[in-house]
Amino acid sequence: MKIQPTQSTNFKALPIAKAEVIGLEGKYKLFKIMPDDIDYLKNYVKDINLPEIAEGFSKEEYNNWYNVIEKGLLFSGKEFGREGILCAYNNKPCGVLNYSIMADKRSSFVNYAATWTSEKGKKVPLANQIMFFKLFRNLSEKGGCNVRLNALINSPYCPVMKYKTLGFASIGSDFDGLENMKINEPRIIKSLENLAKKIKLTDINTKEEVNIKKELDLTI
Repeated sequence: MKIQPTQSTNFKALPIAKAEVIGLEGKYKLFKIMPDDIDYLKNYVKDINLPEIAEGFSKEEYNNWYNVIEKGLLFSGKEFGREGILCAYNNKPCGVLNYSIMADKRSSFVNYAATWTSEKGKKVPLANQIMFFKLFRNLSEKGGCNVRLNALINSPYCPVMKYKTLGFASIGSDFDGLENMKINEPRIIKSLENLAKKIKLTDINTKEEVNIKKELDLTI
């Protein structure tokens, strides 16, 4: 499905890293979302049809999944006090990580994190881990870091277990169906060591934004 055209012509993003999963084919690229063209993002996310590309989940699970993708993409930027990472696999968007940096500049709260695919029945390998690899690396350079998040309990692909695999520990649940989780500095260091064994992540140091419509294939 083609994304419908908008009046906007630019969707700016800043390339921040590229990655490869060791032993697998496929190229990943990470971008910092620059919300110069929020209308274009709205149009993109509107065309993501999760029941069409991933079967077997309840309506509530699909709704939860879609809401995380939508909010992760659309609420990135300084006006929201948040940073957004867009992950692309073989030049097609596949994930978003939306987070806030705390006042101490070393801690972070992950607001939204989700992955998706444009190919029915297929998952993008390790896309979520690649985005957290970049976040952990950035924070670890500052020292004394920790990351918190609230994981949806009733959501596809067991996000709570995925975060535990990354080193997060549960610190309680609340009435909204969320699992409160945290990872501290020693666990982040250990996670970075484990991630580096399977993912080659290379930072891209540039201040030049790119037009994502020209850089990536944005068809769903």
